[in-house]
Amino acid sequence: MLLDCTLRDGGYHNDWKFSQEILDDLIKFHLRYDDIAFEYGYLSLETQYPQIIWPDNKKVFAMINSKDGFTDEIIQKIIDSNFFNGLRIATNILHLNNVLDFIKKTRRNNIFTVLNLMRVSELNTANIDMVIDNLMRLDKNERPNVFCLADSYGSLLVKDTQHIMKSFSVVKDLDIELGFHAHNDKGLALANTLEAISGGASWYDGCWLGMGRRSGNAELEDLIKKTGHEVDPIEMQNILGHFAPLRKKYDW
Repeated sequence: MLLDCTLRDGGYHNDWKFSQEILDDLIKFHLRYDDIAFEYGYLSLETQYPQIIWPDNKKVFAMINSKDGFTDEIIQKIIDSNFFNGLRIATNILHLNNVLDFIKKTRRNNIFTVLNLMRVSELNTANIDMVIDNLMRLDKNERPNVFCLADSYGSLLVKDTQHIMKSFSVVKDLDIELGFHAHNDKGLALANTLEAISGGASWYDGCWLGMGRRSGNAELEDLIKKTGHEVDPIEMQNILGHFAPLRKKYDW
């Protein structure tokens, strides 16, 4: 599943102040294409989310991270939401146990949950074994739906991505899908994402024109083409037209 995280990751450039025209056109796009997931932003931003009736199979996510804390209020916000139907949780290995305890609650409440493990370039063999062991200890109905590996600093080479995907491939035996989130600091976000897909990632992130933190992320439009999604090229060019001046302004 391709996931559009432009509004969340791209917001680091413009303080999450996207024009209403961009928001409207992105929502129109995502209403049409239910095979591309949509991350609208951080739950903590208190944005006034529009009331949308999404297609039955459409996945629409909010993101939280460790600093937000893990409260029952967050779970209730997602349950009560008429906009989100999934939650992505970003954490590093230091907070993993707390996050997994929280994920037990989200899954018991039937919330589709993605665990984003950040800074995977820093993991050693002992770290990887520990993460896998902790996931294996969870009951089946308490495990995240997706375990997403985030190259937070954009420091992985393609061979490193191949290694990290192989190291975590056993996760799929736990009925957890693998995901990948790339940054473009070395100009390898797209190449690493495609390598991750070859290595078993069934979820993968992208942003329009790569708009994301620092040097950006994998380009969503390229992933659309390379992974066989059928999207009207005129619609795609319309969206890209919104982001071209932003790239010129913020220079990612």
